[in-house]
Amino acid sequence: MSASSSSHIERARKAWADRSVLAQALVVMLIAVVMGIAAGAAVFGFHALVRGFHILAVKGGRLLGAPYLMPLVPVVGMLIVAWIVKVLGPGAYGHGIPEVISAVANKRSRINVAGVLCKTVASALCIAWGGAVGKVGPVAQLGSMLGSAAGRTARLPSHLVKLLVGCGSAAAIAACFDAPLAGVLFASEVILRKFDVETIVPVVIASVVGASFTRVLKGGEVSFDVPEFTYGGAAELPLFVVLGLLAGVLSVFFIWSLYRQYDLFRKLRIGWYGRAALAGLILGVIGLRLPEALGVNYGTITGTLLGRFDLGTMIAVAIVLPLLAGLTLSGGGSGGVFAPCMATGAALGGAFGMLCGRVLPWEVSQPGAFAVVGAAALLAGAVRAPFTAILIVIEVTGNHAILLPLMAAAVVSILVSKIFITDSIYVLKLTNRGETLTHHEEIGLLADMYVEEVMTDDYIAVTPDEPASRLAELSREEGRDFFPVVTPDGTFEGMVSARELVSVIRDSRAAGGLTAKDCAHEEHFLLTPVQDLLEAFREFGMRDVSALPVVEDADSRKLVAVVTRGDLLARYRHEQRLRKRI
Repeated sequence: MSASSSSHIERARKAWADRSVLAQALVVMLIAVVMGIAAGAAVFGFHALVRGFHILAVKGGRLLGAPYLMPLVPVVGMLIVAWIVKVLGPGAYGHGIPEVISAVANKRSRINVAGVLCKTVASALCIAWGGAVGKVGPVAQLGSMLGSAAGRTARLPSHLVKLLVGCGSAAAIAACFDAPLAGVLFASEVILRKFDVETIVPVVIASVVGASFTRVLKGGEVSFDVPEFTYGGAAELPLFVVLGLLAGVLSVFFIWSLYRQYDLFRKLRIGWYGRAALAGLILGVIGLRLPEALGVNYGTITGTLLGRFDLGTMIAVAIVLPLLAGLTLSGGGSGGVFAPCMATGAALGGAFGMLCGRVLPWEVSQPGAFAVVGAAALLAGAVRAPFTAILIVIEVTGNHAILLPLMAAAVVSILVSKIFITDSIYVLKLTNRGETLTHHEEIGLLADMYVEEVMTDDYIAVTPDEPASRLAELSREEGRDFFPVVTPDGTFEGMVSARELVSVIRDSRAAGGLTAKDCAHEEHFLLTPVQDLLEAFREFGMRDVSALPVVEDADSRKLVAVVTRGDLLARYRHEQRLRKRI
């Protein structure tokens, strides 16, 4: 083939690749718009479901008559939630955002539809019937599931499915709080764990559409209707730094109490439903004296921002709410920790601001300003997402004047929190069960690709009794540098390296009697089609081999394909170029 013909073919291939990339980008943009609408409608429906269950809970409480019987309402609610989680959807247990992070990092962005739908119902019921959990976790998981399902239905590559999961979560958060910018940052900081130009555009589209669609459905209703707060200037900044320090310590307590209660409840020998009943009873009894610590917590946040609670109530909420959130989830409940973190921080900030106003000889800003900063600071310390924490309180309250103290308190809170606990409240759940998350861009790229995408059946398999001299001839004639050794029933027995084969034949006195089995490396790392390429890449780095065997599944040694070092590197470079174009 002439050089000019080769050049024409290469240009044609490049043009085709560019058209393919453009088509995929357009599909992603269109799905992002659909994601915004679907997530907005799903969030609106979830809120309606919570209201419906709450009406049932109120009516049930009235039927009980006597006030001292009211704790039975959360008991019944927790038992029903425990049944849903135990029988219909085990994945509905606990707070759901860690499951989304895990799916994006380690499970090819596959999110179980049935499990998420069960969690949606269970979380709505748990919130409405007195659980100390919030809506953000369930709606973020719901939006992420929609993105995952859309991407897999459209048969998009795994990295684009991951991007659509981020779009779904961003749209859900934006719709939940009417905060499109916070939705974008949440998806980038928490779910996708990356922020670049290639990913931001579809995420922004989905977030804006989600917030706009829900705004139309809600008819102008706002989550938090609070006045504009003022910032007293540089003289007050040290107070907000101290508040950030306190929020960091309290965020550590929130995380510690949550997972400590998980451990304690697992040790109780009272059964799954016994745990749920016990948790519901404790919630109900405490709710008689401190109802501000139960439910979805938005009313608690608003009341704190408006100064409706006294000092004792705010201190009690700041201390008790982290315990009740952990109690709800460890007892078999379902829901999010995002809103409880905000409510805890708001109560801490409100109490701190009120104390400053009473103790200090000069006038300070309204306690509500400290409550806003406290909500962002504790959320940042627990979730380790400073931009999300700052922007979400600014967007939902409309208070831009206190941006400087928000930033100072959030940063201090994160620094303090990380001293005691390395992982966020979401990642720690995954760490505790042995999962790891990839952070480096190149490592993440390899983790997004799978063995089945690069494996090939272009190899020459030989039987264990094949003469070594014949393998040497095949290597010269066919230009092969490896030979899988396979039994007649397809079982992998080892791999023969052509380079080592020549050395063995040359050094052996009985070269004529050597077989493939004699020359093969029997202890070989076995890949499966569903493993990511990161594992294959690491194995190639540890071994001087040109190919790795791919077997049917983890329990089998039946050879189905091989992955060559050259094919893996070629696919890796292609994927790098491809992602730079999208």
